[in-house]
Amino acid sequence: MINKVYLLVLSLSLGVLSVSMAQSDCQVKKLGIEEKYEGECKKGLAHGEGTATGEDSYKGTFKKGYPDGYGEYLWSNGDLYKGHWVKGLKDGEGELKMIRDGKDSVLTGFWSDDEYIGKYKSPYEIVSKSPEMVSVSFSRKGDGNELLVMITTGRVPTDVTGLNVTNAYGNGVIVNRSYAFRDMVYPWQGSIRFAYNDRGEKQQELVAKINSPGIWEVRIDLRYTR
Repeated sequence: MINKVYLLVLSLSLGVLSVSMAQSDCQVKKLGIEEKYEGECKKGLAHGEGTATGEDSYKGTFKKGYPDGYGEYLWSNGDLYKGHWVKGLKDGEGELKMIRDGKDSVLTGFWSDDEYIGKYKSPYEIVSKSPEMVSVSFSRKGDGNELLVMITTGRVPTDVTGLNVTNAYGNGVIVNRSYAFRDMVYPWQGSIRFAYNDRGEKQQELVAKINSPGIWEVRIDLRYTR
């Protein structure tokens, strides 16, 4: 009986020692938080939920030794980022609190490859479009508050009727084969509606969002039956 108890205690002790050794061998690959790690581990690398410290500190999810997923990173200078990570880089939605000259500032929005890309993930978004719209493209032409709408069939400008842009002023002025809507308010969300003739009148609608200010050109190429 004593031998069995002794073996059980020895087995448990070895198990704890094994876990402890595995924990100490669990590597964090991101410099700045690589000195100490507590958390889940896989194949010798931080993987899953954990906390890593060094000059800086991080608490959140890891993958293959790097912060990956959601986590909170605190720099030694007091800056704090709460948000998403990919392979040790800020990537996705997050919030960065900074202290500069004794003043706090907060930057919220989206990051890509550790670079802040803005308040919105994309400067524009297509919500829906009519089936006859073969392609829709957005391009920013410069600073301002205009919306240029060019409508083509087979890449050739075409005539349309009843053109209407929601949350825009006026009916659009034709400028260089485009319909120009001025004094737009961005961010803009609405629809571009019109009709064109392709063996009968066909009603069209593009529902979209433009998140960043500027002079934006929207090109809509329509299907045409020959």
